[in-house]
Amino acid sequence: MVGCEAWQGLSEEEYLERAAEQLEAGEYRAAVLDYRNALQKVETPETRGQLGLAYAGDGDTDAAINHLTRALEQGAEPKRYAPTLARLYHETRQHGELVDFEYEALEGEAKARVFAYRAVAAYHRGDDEAGSELLTAAVSEAADLPELELAKAFGALVAGDRAQAASHLEAAVALDEDYYPAWTLRGSLAEVVGERQSAREAFDRAVDLRPDYVSDRFSRAMVRLREEDFEGARADAEQLVEGAPGFAGGYFLMGLVELEGDSPDEARTQFEEALARQREYRPARPYLAGLELERGNLAQAEHHLNRYHASGPGSVTSYTLRARLYMAQDQPEEAREVLSEALAERPEWVSELGDRLGALYLDTGDVESGIQTLRRVLDAQPDALETREVLGTALLLAGDEEKGLEELEAVASADGALRAADLTLVQAYIEAGRFEAAAVAAERTQDKAPEDPVGYNLRAAVLLGQGDRPGARRVLREGLEAVPDSADLAMNLSSLERARGEAEAGIEVLRGVHQAVPDEPRVAMRLAEWLIQMDSAAEGLSVLEQTLEERPEDAQFLGEAARIYGMAGEDREARRLLERATELDPDAADLHYLLALARAAAGDEQGSVEALESALSADPSHYSAAHARSRQLARQGQREEAEEVFAPVAEANPDAPEVHAHQGWLAYRDGRFARAAEHYGHALSGRMERSWVLEGYTAKRAADDLDAGIDRLNDWLSANPADAQMRHVLGSALLEAGRDEDAIQVYTHLLQQREQDPLALNNLAWLLREDAPDQALEYARRAYDLAPGEAAVLDTLGVVLLRNDRTSDAVEYLDQAVALAGGDPDVQLNLARALRADGQVSQARDILEQLLEAHADFSGRQDAEEMLTNLGD
Repeated sequence: MVGCEAWQGLSEEEYLERAAEQLEAGEYRAAVLDYRNALQKVETPETRGQLGLAYAGDGDTDAAINHLTRALEQGAEPKRYAPTLARLYHETRQHGELVDFEYEALEGEAKARVFAYRAVAAYHRGDDEAGSELLTAAVSEAADLPELELAKAFGALVAGDRAQAASHLEAAVALDEDYYPAWTLRGSLAEVVGERQSAREAFDRAVDLRPDYVSDRFSRAMVRLREEDFEGARADAEQLVEGAPGFAGGYFLMGLVELEGDSPDEARTQFEEALARQREYRPARPYLAGLELERGNLAQAEHHLNRYHASGPGSVTSYTLRARLYMAQDQPEEAREVLSEALAERPEWVSELGDRLGALYLDTGDVESGIQTLRRVLDAQPDALETREVLGTALLLAGDEEKGLEELEAVASADGALRAADLTLVQAYIEAGRFEAAAVAAERTQDKAPEDPVGYNLRAAVLLGQGDRPGARRVLREGLEAVPDSADLAMNLSSLERARGEAEAGIEVLRGVHQAVPDEPRVAMRLAEWLIQMDSAAEGLSVLEQTLEERPEDAQFLGEAARIYGMAGEDREARRLLERATELDPDAADLHYLLALARAAAGDEQGSVEALESALSADPSHYSAAHARSRQLARQGQREEAEEVFAPVAEANPDAPEVHAHQGWLAYRDGRFARAAEHYGHALSGRMERSWVLEGYTAKRAADDLDAGIDRLNDWLSANPADAQMRHVLGSALLEAGRDEDAIQVYTHLLQQREQDPLALNNLAWLLREDAPDQALEYARRAYDLAPGEAAVLDTLGVVLLRNDRTSDAVEYLDQAVALAGGDPDVQLNLARALRADGQVSQARDILEQLLEAHADFSGRQDAEEMLTNLGD
């Protein structure tokens, strides 16, 4: 059958005659076959030109351009073919070919049509002067042609007159309602000015006229997406994918449709297909970057953005994504720089990028630049209420209270809906002590949303600010009557009831809301906790069990419930809940850490270690888990492993006080005392913690820098003068340093705080034994009355009695001290002194001989040797 035409034996003339009839009837595919057969008989420029027209009618643009070009080169009549070729160049955006497209033989309408398309091409290329000249030449040749109106529309657009452009396009379709280039431009213009319905109608007409023309179908699909006609957009995208598989735009459209359908994985596949069809299809890159960013694939997101920016100018979307990428990489300064540079190059983008840049300035502490940027946004968009809200808050932060409140008042007054500005205003007025203004703002808030509990809460906050607690409780109760299931109102009212000593009333408030919303976790948690504290553990646990039934898969709630079970002594159930919570949310480091504590409390050390390692696997920089595991390893002698576990925390927060404190602890255990003291110094310069002060003092003492350690103790006591235990540490340190006068002051201060402190009495007696023996004896006896069984107290009393020449009493108490001191050589030496003073020389000699034989080295050995020598035989 392939050769059936040849069997018919038609002549060239017969082929041409039949082809002309088919062309006239719009049977372009059949016309193409007959013109090709005619060319095989005799090749003439006119036959090739007619073949080009047939291809054009059939929608095969490339073949049409090829044959029309060859026909004109071979001498075909320009009048017949040049206008069609010019139109095809226009449709395929070959503006360079069009600008140089000229035939001297053209005149009249043919020349007008060609020159009109050439004018459009010049406008496209930015050569407005040439465009105007070509348009003038076209108009001089003919009038009332759709091509002329199209060119005039482009000229009007170049001049910025959209209304005039729309008028010319209307004239074009009035002249020829099937002139699809006018419908195409009409749709694009309507889309630019936001007239989506008009844009869709224009593109509908263009697609009806040329259903195979991908550009118009693509444009219509984009309009349908913006109109949220996702099924229509999908239908266009599917036709493009099926009918033009090499066109990347079809896959790009499919990706957009999948995104709107909340199918990010499918969207990603379609965008990648677009790039597979056209490697540098730029529109797909930002979307892929955004999807990779959402998945946490920062390197891939950066790759797509780099390729996008390398292949052309950036867009609002690409710069926004790059800023987001930097934020995800914890580089806020770089994010700010990206947006700042983008706005410097394209100031007209301030409406799209200014808010984000302003927020970045504020987040990085540059409040002044943030305020300036937000004001630029408002200059471009005076009605941008969200921007005005942020500006008002920023001005408050900057200390410009009046202007900040003015901006927030403007927002709150302009919008009848509840906004963040309403809440901020009330809080700002309360903080400024402007309670009347706060009350007005709170009332307005409640008027905007009568059934929203926020209004009641704000009114109560104003009354609390004025010290009217009964009024605040009244308003909150009023709110609960209007919104009986409000957890916020219940939490606030129950707190007020408990604060005034009416815990049972607070529980009743919580009970009411819990009955209304049994799965509300905050109310259930507080109710259960308070019931347990009020010795109603059974009811409290019942509340928890009921809520657990409603939220069996809520890992965070399970963790909180475990804490309350632990309060009730239900440790096994607490561990079970934590184990379930970590199964549900294996990446929740906090839950693993709590499980580690629970297992450790139950004596399951190995289980505790496993939970800590799970916590660190989920978050290597989790401070509490790293701190606990590092200490475990250090105590086991695994110093390097301990430092390795803690390294991510130190890298993430190198200047954090708690990080320095732990590093000091590790260094101390390793014998690096000076380094430990240095770390504790850094920790204490950031935050004073009692345990750090003690550990820092110990490190300084071990590093032979006792005076510096004493300074740290004094710093703590200056801020915490009631800390008696720390004052004892200071007294001991001063004794060790030989600073007796300072030590006397410390113990005297202690006795002013605690008259019955035996250690302070004992040490003060010891310090006064030489210079004030009578006073020392008073303190020593008081210490003995409080702690008669303490060897140190007996020793001090004995020595002080000796100083007061009461030798026999001294011997009695020192003998008891020796019996309790377990062979302490200093106590034995004191007894020998007392025996010698009491005339019991032989007993003193026996003690000294035994003492020197048993102890080769002790602080009083020289005194003992001299005493023994002086006693003689």
